[in-house]
Amino acid sequence: NVFIESAGDANQIRNVQVVTRTSLPTPFFDDFIEAGTSGQFGRYDDGGPLGTVHNVWTRSNDNWGDVTTATSYLDPWCMYLDAGGETITSAPIFLEDTNSILSFWLQQGDPWDQPDGGEDMQVEYLDDDGNWIVLETFLGSDPYGTEYYRFYQLPEDALHDLFKLRFHQLGGGPGWDYWFI
Repeated sequence: NVFIESAGDANQIRNVQVVTRTSLPTPFFDDFIEAGTSGQFGRYDDGGPLGTVHNVWTRSNDNWGDVTTATSYLDPWCMYLDAGGETITSAPIFLEDTNSILSFWLQQGDPWDQPDGGEDMQVEYLDDDGNWIVLETFLGSDPYGTEYYRFYQLPEDALHDLFKLRFHQLGGGPGWDYWFI
């Protein structure tokens, strides 16, 4: 609690409760426009009460993931990873709805360097015990430019107030083997 005292009347004191949010509300949708146009990776604006938020997405290495207009599903911007062992992780998202759906578009390679066999992409979520669980693995050996459209009914252990989504690129060298999200 915070106590606020009037500068003009010491008898005027108010007790104010301050509440902070530890995770993003649902529904959460990021078209990467805010990050792309601002030049700040991870910047997001919901256009509503949340406003501008920084670090909605974080990278394990600032050199091997960003946003680009080279390709995308709906909008001019998408996010990408381009180095084996690297990850891009969402901020915590408040998921306590039993009908939570996760959806995303993923494309390998095209128009840049194609992942090869073993240079795969894992999509993972943080469960309610703090463990990373693989939702699906996408193969670098699939045909060049393959696009994936995925929708998942999230399992019970994903439905908590600190849910996170992570894209984890396996194998490949820095600056090669692109995956677009």
